[in-house]
Amino acid sequence: MSLEWSTPDRHDGIRSLPLLANELYFIIFDQIPTHPAETTEWHYRQTLASLCLVCRFFRAICQPLLFKTLTFRGSRPDMTPHRTWFKKIDEKDSRSTVLAGYVERCQLISWTHAGWAFAMFFEMYMKAVGKFRNVHVLELRSVDIPSTFWQISAVMRNVTTVLFFGCNFQSLRGSHTYDPDAEDSWTSLSVFRCENFLPAHIVKIISLTNLKSLRALHTDELPLFVTTLLRRAPDSPVEELSLEFTGGWTAPTSLPHISAILARTYNVTKLSLTRIPRAMNHVAADTLIIPSTALPRLQSLRCPVDWAPDLAKNRPVQNLQIEEAFFGSPITDAVVLSSISVSNALLTQLELPVEAFSRAPVYEQCPGLQKLILVIKGKVFPRGIRGQLEDVCRAWKPEVRRPRSLTCNFVTHAVRFDLPLQRDLILEKLVASFPFTQHISFSHFFEWHRCSDTAEWLLYMTGSRQELRMALRVVTHERHGNSPIKDYNGFFASLFSKEEITPQLRITLGLIAL
Repeated sequence: MSLEWSTPDRHDGIRSLPLLANELYFIIFDQIPTHPAETTEWHYRQTLASLCLVCRFFRAICQPLLFKTLTFRGSRPDMTPHRTWFKKIDEKDSRSTVLAGYVERCQLISWTHAGWAFAMFFEMYMKAVGKFRNVHVLELRSVDIPSTFWQISAVMRNVTTVLFFGCNFQSLRGSHTYDPDAEDSWTSLSVFRCENFLPAHIVKIISLTNLKSLRALHTDELPLFVTTLLRRAPDSPVEELSLEFTGGWTAPTSLPHISAILARTYNVTKLSLTRIPRAMNHVAADTLIIPSTALPRLQSLRCPVDWAPDLAKNRPVQNLQIEEAFFGSPITDAVVLSSISVSNALLTQLELPVEAFSRAPVYEQCPGLQKLILVIKGKVFPRGIRGQLEDVCRAWKPEVRRPRSLTCNFVTHAVRFDLPLQRDLILEKLVASFPFTQHISFSHFFEWHRCSDTAEWLLYMTGSRQELRMALRVVTHERHGNSPIKDYNGFFASLFSKEEITPQLRITLGLIAL
């Protein structure tokens, strides 16, 4: 991409400085957070908008980032700028049309009948989204789905991924004729925490599972989809299936239906069965039975340990995530070893409870392991945290190859946010036993990386900065001043501006001075 004609001049006062190569600007711009959640949305967009004003070169780089993800909130009282933009798009205004072409992901949040001017503007916004020719992802969160939604969505030919989260499906008034191929571009459908599925919406929703284009289905609404899932052809194109257990379908009588669904999913490569509730603590593991011919292409599996042996047996599972057994059922070594040994492919990623890893000779069954995730949920460690990790280190024989990535998911805040303790654990316990490991993490927010030059361990952000800020405040509030948060090299301090770090915040969060 040659944009030399617009490379910005550089000055130090009145003295001109040598020009920088355009490639260096690309590297610098790559350091700007690419998702609003990593800062605040307002600061993220303000940064990009300011850079757009510097020169044509900066604008060419930042405008696509600025418009890549758009969020329309129904609670916003002033919608005039959006209405003006939509009108210009209708009028084929070239600049407005170019900006619309940058949009790839669109979110509609908090559009409810209790919100401001819902009926008047929701349809206008949905029709506008349909004119964003490159939009691929549509997310509706906390939205009252109106009667006109399906007619409007039919024109969104470029949308491939759709999420309904916390939506309230309203009654459809009158008769409506649907084009059965209207959503034939949808490849991923997610439906979670929704309510009020009235008959007219149900007919439309369940028909989406029969789309020839659908490759991924994620839901906690199995009663809504169970009939159509059971009627699907065995060669259904769905490759990713995620089912969360909720109160509506946890009775033992529902498990035969789940077994039958899995028996008809020949093309699934990624399967997730999660959120097993207390209501199933009396359900036997052998209640979920599928034939050996089912799931022949399964590569990634997340499920309770009770189900893992049968689901992974003689299938090419490479990524195995074992959750806790049903409530009241102990995790036995035999079940763990059976789970990781029955796959007919080498495991490259494994997640399991730390106590199961420490007791069972897992290393014998995982010669190709590249990433190990240990879930440590106990709030009280009989032998202390260091003793727990000593058991982990002893679980590997010296001659066995160690994974290059190790994650210890501690639920207790005493470890997750104590950075000096994490560094001590790495240097004292883990480095010697895992000499080839390059990444170690104790939280999904950040990760310790081994520096290739100095062998020093440095912290890198892996999750959302904004969510980490919120988590730090919540932990501090829950502990009533007895904070388990300890900073290292100003990592936590860098999350807050100087104005935000009051003396009280510095004390309660354990932040060092900037």
